[in-house]
Amino acid sequence: MPSNAANKREQLRALQEAQDRQRRNRRLIGISAAVIALVLIVVFAWMAISSMNTRNQNAAAAVAPNATANRDGIIMYPGKAKANAPVVHVYLDYQCPICHVFETRLGPTLDEMGQAGEVQVINHTMTFMDGNLRNTASTRAAIAATCSDSQGVYPRFNSTVFSNQSAEEVPGSVGYTDDLLRQTIPTQLGITGQRLSDFQACYDTKAPQDFLDGVNRMAYDAQVTATPTIKVGDKVLSQLNPQSTTPEQFRQMVLQG
Repeated sequence: MPSNAANKREQLRALQEAQDRQRRNRRLIGISAAVIALVLIVVFAWMAISSMNTRNQNAAAAVAPNATANRDGIIMYPGKAKANAPVVHVYLDYQCPICHVFETRLGPTLDEMGQAGEVQVINHTMTFMDGNLRNTASTRAAIAATCSDSQGVYPRFNSTVFSNQSAEEVPGSVGYTDDLLRQTIPTQLGITGQRLSDFQACYDTKAPQDFLDGVNRMAYDAQVTATPTIKVGDKVLSQLNPQSTTPEQFRQMVLQG
């Protein structure tokens, strides 16, 4: 029969083992808590950085990178214009059928002049055709085109939108579909991967809406009530007829002001 001393030793050993287990458990709990805390810190830091990047991207997209100083339009070929080159202002609406004619017949000439630095071309996008056709296609196309400036393809996006304009004006029709503007055209122009995601986020959130509202308002302030209106400096090219003016005649009109 165990002695009292042996019983005490056994009880002491059991107590020590229990205390050791408690210490080990506390250490394990402490290590687990530290690991969890570290993981949470990393997750929250990643979320904060991602949110900041998204905010920065949205802020950058809210105004076209190549917007004019007073934010009344977008410069088509920034840095190309030679000293004292005439400034050509193009007032357009993406659902305007005569704008389509202008872009098809005379747009390439103006693009060539802009890329060569002979002129500085500034696009001023208007959206009054939304009211005429009872849809939102002019605004959505303007948003998509403005978002494309952040991806460096604005001039090509601009002309590609017009090339997809409906052959007939049908009040109440959708006009340009969202799929065309946010997926098909950007993909055709080589916007893929993260760039496409950024573009689509810009389009989906309508990031440039306030900028475009200002462009539209300032166009009216400049006494522009119809599109296409082409100005060289402050002078409207009133003799211009997109349906009959030849590219060479147009070139001379622009250079002569």
